[in-house]
Amino acid sequence: MLDVVSGLIALVAVAAPQAEPPSVVAAQVEQVIDGDTLDVTAKPWPGQVETARIRVAGIDAPEIFSPRCGNEMEFGRRADERSRQLLGRGTWVHLVLVDGGHLDAYGRVVADVILADGRDFGAVMRSEGLAVPYRRNRGNPWCQGGKP
Repeated sequence: MLDVVSGLIALVAVAAPQAEPPSVVAAQVEQVIDGDTLDVTAKPWPGQVETARIRVAGIDAPEIFSPRCGNEMEFGRRADERSRQLLGRGTWVHLVLVDGGHLDAYGRVVADVILADGRDFGAVMRSEGLAVPYRRNRGNPWCQGGKP
């Protein structure tokens, strides 16, 4: 009998909710903000629903709200349009949380976004020339002489 009780205690301990979110979370796109930011409704655990703003990890897309040059505005529009094609409202994705789901300086959850077909959204944007690899304090590649 003691073995059965010990086994149940061990099972409950393993199944108990953890303080940290899982590293991969299913989410439904609510809104694309721009080429590297979106709003989602995530379901980290059964019966739990959370809304979050996501910063796509590893990419930097051109700005559309405060572009620094005409080239950035043009590429920003293209990146925004493509993002909306890939991540339309209601689209299901998987978020692979970076560093346990830490927040960036703007309060966004940093995550890789995996499309329903298994492609990495950031990789698609980079391969199509609509984003560049993220590098802090690199300057604005969109305004430095054409396409980055």
